[in-house]
Amino acid sequence: MKEDWEMNAQDWSSNPEYGVKKAVEAAIEYNDTDKEVFLQIWIDFYRHREVEYVRNMVKLGYDGVFVPKENGINHFVVYNPDIIRIVDIEDREIEEIRKIVKETINKIVK
Repeated sequence: MKEDWEMNAQDWSSNPEYGVKKAVEAAIEYNDTDKEVFLQIWIDFYRHREVEYVRNMVKLGYDGVFVPKENGINHFVVYNPDIIRIVDIEDREIEEIRKIVKETINKIVK
């Protein structure tokens, strides 16, 4: 779906239609998770064009990607912000969320 995909696809074959097929097959074969496959496609075709990548992922029907972590804290990288819903947060939960966010930021900054 990228505007100038043919140029990138020719890294795998002089025939861009065959090259894009080889690129996608390689991304699937050599990566273990959906997140890694999607990241490989971004690197190979969309580097420095993040907005176009995210919009095309949503057009393909991907609202985001689940990223399991070994420490038990999982992440969901959201491509489509329309899927985000806040169901219910009580005042005491807001303070706990703030605390967790501050702790996380402090770990990243250090």
